[in-house]
Amino acid sequence: MQTPFGNTPNTTAYHTYGAAVGSGEGFVLDRVAGAKLALSVRKLSALYNGSYARIRRPSDNIETDITTPYGGFIAPQAAVSDGSGLQGWLSGADGAGVRWYDQSGAAAHLTQNTAANQYLLRFGFTGNRTAFAGKPLSDYQWVYPASTGNYLFGANKQFCFHFVVKTNIMAGADFAMFYHIASNNDLIRGLILRVVGSGSGYKAGFVGGDLNATVNMSTVTVFDNTRPHHVLFCYDGTVSTSWTDRLTVYVDGIASPMAISFQTGPFPAPLTQPVTVPRVWAPYTAITNSGLSEAILWDRLLTQAEITLITQNTRKAYGI
Repeated sequence: MQTPFGNTPNTTAYHTYGAAVGSGEGFVLDRVAGAKLALSVRKLSALYNGSYARIRRPSDNIETDITTPYGGFIAPQAAVSDGSGLQGWLSGADGAGVRWYDQSGAAAHLTQNTAANQYLLRFGFTGNRTAFAGKPLSDYQWVYPASTGNYLFGANKQFCFHFVVKTNIMAGADFAMFYHIASNNDLIRGLILRVVGSGSGYKAGFVGGDLNATVNMSTVTVFDNTRPHHVLFCYDGTVSTSWTDRLTVYVDGIASPMAISFQTGPFPAPLTQPVTVPRVWAPYTAITNSGLSEAILWDRLLTQAEITLITQNTRKAYGI
């Protein structure tokens, strides 16, 4: 069976689509029970016209195409709140297709209706076409809650967000993978997870804040660009002491020391009023071919055994 990479997926061992020579990003769907959402990012030839994402359902091992066929290059489309206007942004000679989906395999993607009062997910990617400049490469599941709902972070909430960083993160790159501007705790209203290019490598961190102040945290270590790494953000809203105690960042399965800074003034994104279309936060842009190729979200904390499993699967799938 041919994949967008031109090779057969190794579903027996790791549920992974390995990348063939010259075909771009690989894709991993880790077999960890309870994963809430996942995405795949693939470079696609303009001539490719098959599905660009599929899912394997653990209950019966049925593999299903979960998106409409990808027809090669597409015209720029306006971002709409339910994601229906986005089939995939493109970048240069090779396109890049991405789609958020639930792990049941039952839906092509979440719409604003099915994901109401849950959370907003954003995968940062800037194509090199003028029309795509500053636009995120993503579907939009949810913009702002109509009422108090099942928020992902805030008081007593927990989640883990895992993604793989490939080898071309450069100085000046700044990716906002996860952008959430609402919570059930008035003192913690905004949260952005990010990867920032630093010298010949990158740092992972987050920006959090409310209407009064903003906190910035990033890894002390600069991670090299010679091989892929996986990053795992774990947020524990049951901790009531501080931001620093609520969030842990693991790189390659090891908790990373964090540097922290604070600044006064409101969180640099709208927090108080609903918006019809998700707003692109201009300072957060990315270089072409981001190198962020896989992400999974859990609405709970992972056990140490699960963190180890993710590390092992990712390393095997990417040959590291």
